[in-house]
Amino acid sequence: MFGFITLLSLFLIGKKHKNNTFGLVWVLLYFCSILPHFYFKSGIIDPVFNYFIFLSIYLFVEGTNQNKLSNLEKGKAVLHQLNKPKLFWFVFAGLSSAFAVLTKGPVGFLLFLLTVGVYFLVNRFKGFPNWRQSFLFLVALLIPIVVWLGLDVLFNGFEKTIAFIQYQIELFSKPVAGHQQPFYYHFLVVLLGCFPMSFLALPRLFKNPFSSEDYLAKWQFILIFVVLILFSIVSTKIVHYSSLAYLPLSYFAAQYCYELHQSKSIKKWLSKSILVFGIVLGLLIALLPIVGIHKDFLIELLKKDVLTAASLKANVIWNGWEYLIGVFYAIIIVFAVYQLKQQKVLSGLKLFCLSTLFLLLSANLFIVPKIEQYSQGAAISFYKNLQNRGVYVDTYGFKSYAHLYYANQMPKHHSNYRNKEWLLNGEIDKAVYLVSKANNTALDNHPNFELIMVDGVFRFYKRKIANSPNSNIHYENK
Repeated sequence: MFGFITLLSLFLIGKKHKNNTFGLVWVLLYFCSILPHFYFKSGIIDPVFNYFIFLSIYLFVEGTNQNKLSNLEKGKAVLHQLNKPKLFWFVFAGLSSAFAVLTKGPVGFLLFLLTVGVYFLVNRFKGFPNWRQSFLFLVALLIPIVVWLGLDVLFNGFEKTIAFIQYQIELFSKPVAGHQQPFYYHFLVVLLGCFPMSFLALPRLFKNPFSSEDYLAKWQFILIFVVLILFSIVSTKIVHYSSLAYLPLSYFAAQYCYELHQSKSIKKWLSKSILVFGIVLGLLIALLPIVGIHKDFLIELLKKDVLTAASLKANVIWNGWEYLIGVFYAIIIVFAVYQLKQQKVLSGLKLFCLSTLFLLLSANLFIVPKIEQYSQGAAISFYKNLQNRGVYVDTYGFKSYAHLYYANQMPKHHSNYRNKEWLLNGEIDKAVYLVSKANNTALDNHPNFELIMVDGVFRFYKRKIANSPNSNIHYENK
């Protein structure tokens, strides 16, 4: 639903600022790029979060631009017609920012504040909202947040809210295990993950957007680098943290493609870069099933990496034809680049859309489930076996949500359910099952636990409670 809403919004904004063709080009580019398209299919909350942040900034800046228009029109009859729209922009900007905060937290407003703040600094505070506009924005921002938090505290108390705030602080100040990456991590993710629009945006990004009167380009340029720099500084680096940059990046790609549509030739270095990367990506995807079928040499090569070697030993059945997904993807990319070189921009973008749609749908059906078997298939199967068995299930030495979902674990089962020390040594009322990674043998010598099997990258343990029928659930190491 939000995928459709986002594409419709991009079209309407593009149509308002240029024309229907520009709006269509913008929509096609966002649709045909890999990570932006994939994220809407993934079901994670970030695309919704990003949409409201992007919309709030757009509405706020649009309102300030109306202020500049009204200053130019002073003394003219049209001035009174601008007063109502100006208030409209700020009310809905505040509501959008509030929805962003309610979607995922205060970072939604922080990103708005940083982007708008830098934008006004660059523009020397021209068109800055007056007290009435600022007041309406703040009221529209605060009412939904205060009402929601008030009801939450009323029914659930302060504990959850305080824990949430502490968690947000930890994400910024401490690296979460498994998510420590180099400073340039997000720059690389956006460049490679947003293919092909990231490549097509480069010619416009290299130009100085502050030298033109295109205020839309100015704040979107600022937004890209606010996101990339902020989340490069943050200690915890996860792929989707920089996903807000996808929306403004698509604008610059749309600008360049619109110029191509207006009879401008694509740069040779750019067409070659897209062609080479598209073919390489297709070949890498094609190699996955081939490596999966002939994996013995890879296991031997990576034997020092215990976890990777263990994961490759999982019994995953490849049909043998899955390599065609990567091959077909590369072929469509070749035709798409050819269309761009022939200045048939819309035809080229439609082929890019076809390639992305084909790749994601095919990979989700035939490749991703097999990759999942390598990475966590054994654990998922284990968790499913423990559903409705009246036992405790948790991880040991790593973080995951999988056991909560697949084993249907609810915190209401016991007040100490999330207390690791109690699960390890406390007076338990039900059997406890813990899962650790294959290279973590700490529980092997624990007096309360016994190793019941090792499968793939996981070790599985149980702690029995005397006279409990659920303590002797049988698992077969297949």
